[in-house]
Amino acid sequence: MKNQVQSGKNLKFFDLIKVLLLQRKEVTLRAIVMGLVFGAILACSNVYLAMKVGAFNAGSIPGAIVGAGFLHAVGSKALIFEANIIQTITSAGANFSGAFFDSIPVAASFGKLPGYFELFIYLAFGGLIGISLTVLFRRYLVVEEQLAYPSGIAVANTLEVVSKGKEAGRKLKILFYGFLISALVVLLQSQVFKSVLPWSFDFTSLLPEGFMFGVAISPLLIGFGYMMGLKSAVGYFIGNVLSGLILGPMLYRQGAVAEVAWAPIAKVLASPASGLLIGGTLLTMAVNYKSILRAFKALSKVRIAKEFDEDKAYDIDLPVQVPLGIILLGTIVLGMFFGKYAHVLAFPLIVLCAFLFSLVAARTTGETGLCPTSLFVWVAMAIIGGVVTKRPEVIAFLAGIVAVSVGQAADSMNDLKTGYLIKATPASQQLVQYIGLLGGALAAPLAFVAIVNAYGIFNEQFPVPFGMVAKEIVVSVSEGVNPFDTVTLSIGLIAGGVLSFFHLPALPMGLGMFAPVTFGLTVLIGGVIRKAVSSRGAAPEDDGIAFFSGMLAGEGVMGVIMAAVIAFLL
Repeated sequence: MKNQVQSGKNLKFFDLIKVLLLQRKEVTLRAIVMGLVFGAILACSNVYLAMKVGAFNAGSIPGAIVGAGFLHAVGSKALIFEANIIQTITSAGANFSGAFFDSIPVAASFGKLPGYFELFIYLAFGGLIGISLTVLFRRYLVVEEQLAYPSGIAVANTLEVVSKGKEAGRKLKILFYGFLISALVVLLQSQVFKSVLPWSFDFTSLLPEGFMFGVAISPLLIGFGYMMGLKSAVGYFIGNVLSGLILGPMLYRQGAVAEVAWAPIAKVLASPASGLLIGGTLLTMAVNYKSILRAFKALSKVRIAKEFDEDKAYDIDLPVQVPLGIILLGTIVLGMFFGKYAHVLAFPLIVLCAFLFSLVAARTTGETGLCPTSLFVWVAMAIIGGVVTKRPEVIAFLAGIVAVSVGQAADSMNDLKTGYLIKATPASQQLVQYIGLLGGALAAPLAFVAIVNAYGIFNEQFPVPFGMVAKEIVVSVSEGVNPFDTVTLSIGLIAGGVLSFFHLPALPMGLGMFAPVTFGLTVLIGGVIRKAVSSRGAAPEDDGIAFFSGMLAGEGVMGVIMAAVIAFLL
């Protein structure tokens, strides 16, 4: 029997919420609480991960596993739908790392570190803009265009598997073991235990003068390598070898750097490494130019729901007034809070950039599975520096609004693809996405402050690889000086484009060139493990994803806890 709620011309928001909460029973209090808590935990972990290796853990698969395991234990009658709500909230909370890849660390490096409440407003409203875009364009991109959204498909498959009782408990144990092992390693490396386990083994003293090499003891880096796969891990390792064993020694012997150390060598290599990153990303975008054009055409495809039909619940979005109202509110609030950094009229421009770049990101993620967040941020930095302000710390800080919006849009659309595949209610997911980002927005600033105070940033422990490029860009646009070496940047751009054309890992190679020389081999080990495990079949590979998801979270969470202890208690 159909259950419809009608309201004149358009579906009323509160009538829809009543149906979602009282009749659909996908959104429950326990799902909201669990998603908020787990999302906040992963948000802290992702701040750590973003500044250490330039990556993040989306949170959807760990959220699905943890949620399904818990719901099975309490006897949920709608396990797959309720678990989907948990993973949706978790990933919304976890996905603030885009701003910590470059924008916020770069702003902090210039002495601009906003207060906690300012950071919360900044993250929350940047995220709200990105999520609002997905409410407007879900039907067009997911239903009409039938875009793939590979991560969304993977999460849907995970939900189908873990919704079967025993499998949920087994996956949860695997994830927990990974978390526990990783957390224990970090604990033993901390000052609390007097660093009984070293952070790395450095072999530089055993090598000829000018050469650098080593291996980090890091579950997170092994997990990072596993998640990216062998091909990308090899690319990362090659970039690391280029830095420590080939280009670094050449620079030292030619007198381009005064000492054999990560920081001066990484600074010189910023130009070719940036070229690899930008060239590889631009070629990917150019190849998918039709997708980008179709994304802008989607602006005319927004549909307004007129009724709630329970038989078609899997195709009902929140009323269009909700996202449009939130975007308008976000523009006003951001202008009110951050008008001291730039003219209040600059914020409509920044929000427009965030909206348009988020639309492109949602589209390219759907077709390729890739979201080049940092490239959008670098373009935003150039626009802000050219139109809004010349202060480098403000350029970096304001561009982070775009970073958060783009990251949330790409992630949220993956979640909506998951819901579409399992026939969940889009409106339910959209509602909890708005709720879910609050947990991460509250937690991420605490993690950032703790890490900065305990360890500092732009150093060997937290190199902030994408931030090194961003810092050069904001200096360039603020001073009108090109900080890059034109020749080596051009070489990097060409190499990045050629490598990407032949489907070779240009982006990981560029990241590896920025990274400390102890990172590459550890990441490669993770990639080799992935290859070995995948040769045994899909099921062991999926178990590995659960285990190494736990490892990523374990080092990130324990690392933040130890940073807080060091910063505020020791």
